[in-house]
Amino acid sequence: MTTTARSARRLSTMVRHSSHLFFGLLWVVAMATHLRRHDGPAATLLGGALLVTYLGGLLVQSRRPDHARRPLLGRLWVLALALLWAAASAVSGAWVWLVFPIFFLVLFIWPSPTCWLLLAGLTLWAGLSPLTRGEGLAVGKLLGPALGAGAAVIAWTIGRQLHRDALAQQQLAEQVLQAQDELLATEKARARAVEREGLARDLHDTLAQGLNSIVMLSRSAAAEHPEAGGQLAVIEQTARENLVQARQLVHRLTREESRDLREALTELVEATARRERAIGSGLEVRLSVSGDEGPVGPEVQQVVVMATRSLLANVVQHAQARTCVVSLAWFDDALALDVVDNGVGLATDHADRFGLSALRSRVETVRGTISVESEPGGGTCVGLHLPLSRPAHGKEL
Repeated sequence: MTTTARSARRLSTMVRHSSHLFFGLLWVVAMATHLRRHDGPAATLLGGALLVTYLGGLLVQSRRPDHARRPLLGRLWVLALALLWAAASAVSGAWVWLVFPIFFLVLFIWPSPTCWLLLAGLTLWAGLSPLTRGEGLAVGKLLGPALGAGAAVIAWTIGRQLHRDALAQQQLAEQVLQAQDELLATEKARARAVEREGLARDLHDTLAQGLNSIVMLSRSAAAEHPEAGGQLAVIEQTARENLVQARQLVHRLTREESRDLREALTELVEATARRERAIGSGLEVRLSVSGDEGPVGPEVQQVVVMATRSLLANVVQHAQARTCVVSLAWFDDALALDVVDNGVGLATDHADRFGLSALRSRVETVRGTISVESEPGGGTCVGLHLPLSRPAHGKEL
């Protein structure tokens, strides 16, 4: 957890504990005032019921009930408190000011726009409750609850904005860390690719060419010295076998990059699928690979991985799709990547949305092209076409 997230959690805990303490202090003051006025046993019973209901709701919330039931239990709790408070304030003015902590509970627990209706109702009842007790109306009795409701709304707005800012900063920190990890992984992949390419070139220029020269010299020597033909044939055959092994080794080295790309996409797709299954979104993500896999340079590999990650994020966040297929296809001189979903589609200005403009610029750095096919309600297909340059040492020696 980041420092910002810990600060946000501490702030939320402090606000929650302060509201509980506020309720407790107001309840003690209200009970003392009520007993001093001798407002009757009904007000005493209703005040006691208020305290028991408040503590009971806190106990239920602290035990963390089922996630699906928790919002409903919280709303029922606040509604019960509001009704008990309305009854208590109808028989004793000592309980009127207990509405202030209930304002906060309404704002934080009841969803909009219902919370605004309930807040207005509580404010109105607090101002008019003196009529139910046979008392006259006064400006202070009307203005006090209204000011209290306004202060609660301001405090709630500030707290919600602080929470949003904390979440935004946490997401930004996570994105920075992810970018750093991606940069490190890219540099490692680039270093491995350069090392493999250098090794393959060295094998081609030294060992393989030397073995090829031995084959040619043994043939020439056999023609000039027939009496040594048997021994020279063995030399030629041994050199041929080693030459085949050298060619296979060079071929494996030049193909290693493509295996890294396939493994990277497989890991990325599987991680996305696992995450979606864990949250129960119902999105199915699959990878399809076709064609004769060939060598892929580190720059192209980086673009393919980054594009897949970005496009999958768009599908998860915006597409509302049930299925997404990532297709990777090798051709003689190009590599194609398609990300297809059956979601809601993109609007006509999709080229400048969801990071597609930035992705297009990244693809163009490796001389590639990007195409987007989409219509509202008809899903989306984003395709990348990336040219491949076959290294000379990957061909026949």
